[in-house]
Amino acid sequence: MNDVRDTARLLPETQSALTPAALSELLRLTAPTGPVTVKGLAAEVRHWTKPGDSQVTRTYGRLRLGDASLRFELPPNAAIRDQVPLILHGALRVKATEGFRCTHEVVLIGDVVGEWQPQTSAPAGTLAALVRTQPRLSLEEALTRHGLDAFAFLSTGTAWGDLTTAASAVPSISQGNQVETNFMQPERFIADLEEVCRDPRIKCLVIARGGGAGLERIGDSHQVAAALLASGRAFFTALGHERDTLLLDKHADQPFPTPSILGQRLADALQDIEARRVQAAKARALSEQVNTLTRERDRLSAELRGATAALEARTTHQAAGAQDSPADVESSHSPFSRYVLGAVGLVVVFLLGRCTG
Repeated sequence: MNDVRDTARLLPETQSALTPAALSELLRLTAPTGPVTVKGLAAEVRHWTKPGDSQVTRTYGRLRLGDASLRFELPPNAAIRDQVPLILHGALRVKATEGFRCTHEVVLIGDVVGEWQPQTSAPAGTLAALVRTQPRLSLEEALTRHGLDAFAFLSTGTAWGDLTTAASAVPSISQGNQVETNFMQPERFIADLEEVCRDPRIKCLVIARGGGAGLERIGDSHQVAAALLASGRAFFTALGHERDTLLLDKHADQPFPTPSILGQRLADALQDIEARRVQAAKARALSEQVNTLTRERDRLSAELRGATAALEARTTHQAAGAQDSPADVESSHSPFSRYVLGAVGLVVVFLLGRCTG
């Protein structure tokens, strides 16, 4: 029976399809009875207060270890921080949630009963220290120095869409060097990274992905962080949501909370750079005008000095004999040349004021 119409004949005519909300009400999810003790690394820790009140009433977060994680709710006095290895004790509850791709989640409601020491050595040896060999660059400095064409964007399709939408004020960003890569497999990600870095024109990297499950596979990968630092290129991160802080963010030249925020900052920086370029071009044009008028002033000054010297020489030769008429003396001093020289001087002073202003 492969025909969907045959299947439809078996359904009662009065039966209607369920909505996801109606189906979730029919589910019966259970958790282990009795208290449990769980260990892991604290993440996404936040302290909740009632609106208008400064006193903490609950502490929320996630306990992570490996590829799995567990939400927790602790008393307000639980003094914990992100990345601290904890041991929690309490009861598990299944709660409805409005999270992406799920309707329920398991939450541990209890308290901190201790800490534990993660294994510091692995069978393959101790992880090498992550060392930066070049100074950090801000996004604007990198764009000013290398230009947008020197950037490569390693991202998911969704993150690239968010980034370019936020940067729509500068359409050229959507034509950038985007590589849609795998954010669930570090080996595949590193292979794409190495392929991008084979192009000597690429001087800067952007790593962008939205939030959701598996974010830490790349964001907290020591192997990926080491590969990015070894590339010798400036790199910028936009991973997850504003509350996420990952290993790559700590070693990036400049981290951004989300792909959308990075896109907006990218557009702002390019617009600022273009505005400065236009201003510099105008300043150079004014400077050229000043130089041209200065040369013209110098030429007229030289002509005036020559005419004055000639007049003085002629006056000296005629001093012993005939006396020049007042009209001859008046015409010999070339008043027109002096007026032109004075006008050019005023123009030069005006243009100098424009340049310095």
